[in-house]
Amino acid sequence: MWVLAAVGLQACSGNDGDEHAVRFVQREDSRLVKVQSVGLAAFGPINPHTADSAAAAAAFGEPTSVQRAADLCRHRWPRLGLAIDFADPGGEDSCGSEALIEAIRVGGPAAEAAGWHTAEGIRPGMSLAAARRIYPEAHRDPSGTLVLVERLGQGGSGPIAPVLAATVADGRIADLIFPIDAASG
Repeated sequence: MWVLAAVGLQACSGNDGDEHAVRFVQREDSRLVKVQSVGLAAFGPINPHTADSAAAAAAFGEPTSVQRAADLCRHRWPRLGLAIDFADPGGEDSCGSEALIEAIRVGGPAAEAAGWHTAEGIRPGMSLAAARRIYPEAHRDPSGTLVLVERLGQGGSGPIAPVLAATVADGRIADLIFPIDAASG
């Protein structure tokens, strides 16, 4: 078993010459979200810091709708309970090919059925009490959003931006919100 694990890690390495450089790759149909205090590491099969709308469409299928609103372009996949907001870092066209992910939201019965969840077990539809057992330090921001994980500043100098937040309705997690901070990618 140990031999297989070592071979598997080496096979996943992004660099053939460095057996210690392990790259995490998720299956195409993965609904696992990797959340860390330094930022969002993976969202299903995509890297949320480098994925554009074409990568999102390749991973989740063509969006059912695309809406331009202010400086954002929202792509929706209702059957997955998924919405991704794109923004152009150059300020040009939020629905253009240069646009990158600004925020991801999963919620509702479709997100529950799709199986979206974090490695820690946070998922749409779970009770607020269960979420607080996983993240006892969770707190509400001024808008009422429940902040579960915050990105820490340089050298662990305190929280500076949410990495995982949630909306709550009737004592349950309604939506999971993953703001993407370009500085954390």
